[in-house]
Amino acid sequence: MARRLLTLGVDGKLALRLPGGEVETFHRAARAWAFLLIDCSSSMDGGKMLQAREGALAFAEDAIRKLYSVGLIRFATKAEVLCTLKENFSSLAARVQKLEAQGSTNMADAIRLATQELNALSGVRAIVI
Repeated sequence: MARRLLTLGVDGKLALRLPGGEVETFHRAARAWAFLLIDCSSSMDGGKMLQAREGALAFAEDAIRKLYSVGLIRFATKAEVLCTLKENFSSLAARVQKLEAQGSTNMADAIRLATQELNALSGVRAIVI
């Protein structure tokens, strides 16, 4: 059997060095999930909501490139899932664009809701507020 050595690839990820110097990277498809929680309380009115929308979209695009499934939860007086982890980016983007500021800030309900959704899943799980 040919000798193979464990090494790091040029991207810094785990790889195998094969005979002749060729490097073969591991392609591990671990599931990764992230819920994005957006504050939609009245304190977010105006420019803050615009910044939150832009930040949410930038985060989601980057996370999806890193193979995360991304969901969206808005919170104000109450929390609600606007986009499940199984929906695509265009669904999430459409809902982000419709976010409006109103009501009080009930972040605790949003965290509880995201935790309930993520508890049933395995792999990397994240809540981003």
